[in-house]
Amino acid sequence: MNYIFLDIDGVLNDGPLLTKRVDDECIIDTYNVMLLSRLVKEFNARIILSSDWRTDYDENMKPIKETLRLYTGEEVKTRFAQLLTIFESYGIELYGKTDVIYEGDHWSRPSEILKYVETNLTEMDNYVIFDDLDITEYSQAGKSGPFKELVKHFVQTNFDGHGLDSQCIYKATKILGNRTPQQLLNKIIFSELVDDITFERYSDNEKVSADVRDKAGNLFNITIKEIEN
Repeated sequence: MNYIFLDIDGVLNDGPLLTKRVDDECIIDTYNVMLLSRLVKEFNARIILSSDWRTDYDENMKPIKETLRLYTGEEVKTRFAQLLTIFESYGIELYGKTDVIYEGDHWSRPSEILKYVETNLTEMDNYVIFDDLDITEYSQAGKSGPFKELVKHFVQTNFDGHGLDSQCIYKATKILGNRTPQQLLNKIIFSELVDDITFERYSDNEKVSADVRDKAGNLFNITIKEIEN
């Protein structure tokens, strides 16, 4: 079984998008959710919420608070309930969440993920970690000790960029699968997600590149040799 440890802010959205949040609105980039959905389906992966958002879901991964009353008196869905609605529309289900573990005066995300891995995963299972912050920054131990293994499964997204993008998906396919990453990238990103594709192949010693324009008109540049390095 494959698992995806998922952060939310900086992964399914980005800094510029979050500045537009009003009240408890759920600011999520649906393109990022679409990429996540394809990855989940391709690898039959279970999503484990490692984000700070997890504390607002119960053990059944349902929002602790479904609605929120605004100062105007209007009652709206909380962003946690909104997120589940978005996920459901893309066929995504939250399977579980990590425990809260403190290290000094802050949460230790690597300790939380490591505990889940050691408690719930077997040697036959595989996993990838999506987070916009280097997971080693959450711990005083850094990359040392047992956290060395987590680093092999970690894909860092760009909070100031697009969050989860095609380059992150490419890296995740290399971690989760034993098939050719480029073939999986083609299937996950190019199939059904884009209108106009320009794809050129070069010799093995030269760059393999693809410029992909999604339906919203955003340009994603993928340079495979650069990603591998």
